[in-house]
Amino acid sequence: MSAERINYFDPEYRASRKRVGQELREFAETQPPSPEPDWGVIWPLVGPELTFEEQAPTVTEEAKKTVAYNQTKQRFETAINLARQVTALRLGKPFVEVTIADISQAGPTVYWNGRVEHNENLAKIVASGDLEKKYHFPVSKILITTSQRITNTKDQFEDFPDSILPAQEKLVVVTDLYHLPRSKRYLQKYPNKFPPDRMVLYPSQPVSLPPKMALRELKNIFPYSKKGDLPPE
Repeated sequence: MSAERINYFDPEYRASRKRVGQELREFAETQPPSPEPDWGVIWPLVGPELTFEEQAPTVTEEAKKTVAYNQTKQRFETAINLARQVTALRLGKPFVEVTIADISQAGPTVYWNGRVEHNENLAKIVASGDLEKKYHFPVSKILITTSQRITNTKDQFEDFPDSILPAQEKLVVVTDLYHLPRSKRYLQKYPNKFPPDRMVLYPSQPVSLPPKMALRELKNIFPYSKKGDLPPE
């Protein structure tokens, strides 16, 4: 079922849209969770942009999802910032005093899995030394997937290797606010891989809610559920 074929008077569709709208409001009105020392892996989901430039390229089918800012870059930078905050908590140091060596020793892992182009772009940043120079972040705490089959969010969740999450620690999924309801459902779809009590959803910063993207999610979660990509609504 595609968004174009939705029966907008279907009671199930209307109930789903209402639920998603309520969730978006709750996410928008709630402060992001405070970082904790047990945040073991920070996982920024990629956006439509393939690189971190302001006028970044996209694949053709993703172009309609672009907005006024680079979602991929913002999610990555939010994850890096969170990893530094977690390191500060673990070491009992002020955030501004955290060094690259501190993160290498005590920081959480940042996991990255996108399209081949996303992964190659971050690999180039790592190889060039810009990860340490620009982001002041150690190469040892970046883990890039080797998968070459990822084209969407569903693929990202299926690719995630739960073996990289240390025992008793939590996984932090970073994405745009509009994308949180769908991400929550992917976590729910794989409860053995993503134990609910060890999952954290975190909106990329600064928080923004582009109307066109909120509307896409309101419309599309129901057909994704009917298709089986997401759990039943």
